[in-house]
Amino acid sequence: MDLLPYFFRKNWELVKDQITAEIRDLCQTGVLPEEWNHTHLCLIPKITNPQRMSDIRPNSLCSVLYKIVSKILSFRLKKHISAIVSPS
Repeated sequence: MDLLPYFFRKNWELVKDQITAEIRDLCQTGVLPEEWNHTHLCLIPKITNPQRMSDIRPNSLCSVLYKIVSKILSFRLKKHISAIVSPS
């Protein structure tokens, strides 16, 4: 289980006002705070004793706020995407 989103769900009453204010600010200014875009790269071994790069799988760990914003944007774009991108 991903613990950070779990924290946000479990403590939503505590954090919801700050999160919604941050997202509203982003929508009004169009400026994504730099720290929201920080990503941690986690290397996950595919085998017990990895020796080569092909023995590991990289995984990007984005912030929860970045994930929330990307889901909002993708949901909003979904209804317009066919007018923007051709099927071919």
